[in-house]
Amino acid sequence: MTPEEILNNICAGGSAQQEALRALYQTKAATFKRFFLHKGVHTDAVEDVLQDTFVKIFRSAGTYHGQGGFSDSSASAWMHSVAFSCMQDYFQRNNRVQQTHTSYDDLPDPSKIETDQMLKDRAFDDARNAATQAVNECIAAGLEDFAAEQPDRYAVLMAQLDGEDIASIGRRIGRTLAATKEYLSQCRKKLAPFIEHCTPLLPA
Repeated sequence: MTPEEILNNICAGGSAQQEALRALYQTKAATFKRFFLHKGVHTDAVEDVLQDTFVKIFRSAGTYHGQGGFSDSSASAWMHSVAFSCMQDYFQRNNRVQQTHTSYDDLPDPSKIETDQMLKDRAFDDARNAATQAVNECIAAGLEDFAAEQPDRYAVLMAQLDGEDIASIGRRIGRTLAATKEYLSQCRKKLAPFIEHCTPLLPA
């Protein structure tokens, strides 16, 4: 499934959406994970940043309007920009100054990775996917369950993913900056069990 088809099918919902989510993980998880590690995201935080990226792609797929012309390369670049944005959010949340390049332009393009490595990665994906349960409602169902069980935590976590800064969130919920950071950290931990089954991370 091409990048543009993935975005279109996410918006379509139903079984097409489920297959699109599966394709998204298969084609982008390893690439994004290597990029985050290369750019200095702490090993313990890579899965969180990847989780944010996939959730944000899922929730904002409808905002993709073919920047630079509708094409697979344009759709892929849009996904990469989301990954870059989520990585920058991570650095900002942790008050860290990124020492490497601050552009997503050097994010590896899967079409330029050596063919033999692509074949090895695909074979590994196929073998594992054949042995695991198909994605079933995945992120959509997980977010719905999380929202129903933890509506307050869901609201602030989604606000952060939508770009609201921590200080603003703190003012809304009546907490100090430090307390808000801790609360958001706990929200992320509470969310993880609802969607972690949707992100079978590939080895670097």
